[in-house]
Amino acid sequence: MLPYHFSAGICLVAYLLLHPRYGHLRGAHGRPRGLRNKGDEMSVAKVSEISATSSKSFEDALKGGIARANKTLRNIRSAWVKEQQVHVSKGSITEYQVNMMVTFVIDD
Repeated sequence: MLPYHFSAGICLVAYLLLHPRYGHLRGAHGRPRGLRNKGDEMSVAKVSEISATSSKSFEDALKGGIARANKTLRNIRSAWVKEQQVHVSKGSITEYQVNMMVTFVIDD
């Protein structure tokens, strides 16, 4: 069994789709959301763990992380926010951090 924390930050989406904790990633018919079969072909996807920060908000960190991932990864289909945290200095929030799992379909 794979651990929840993936040291390389990348794993096959099959693990997430089969694990009960991540059932929300499946659509109504048990198929992964955002992954559509073309005829009899099967789509294969990977998941990359991304961490992004912003001094403005969680939403800004999320948008920045997706924008940066989109420069490197092709065919991004979805993102799941794994955790959110803030960095505090002298009683004030200085940074918002979002850790997310970004799903992208592998090219043929």
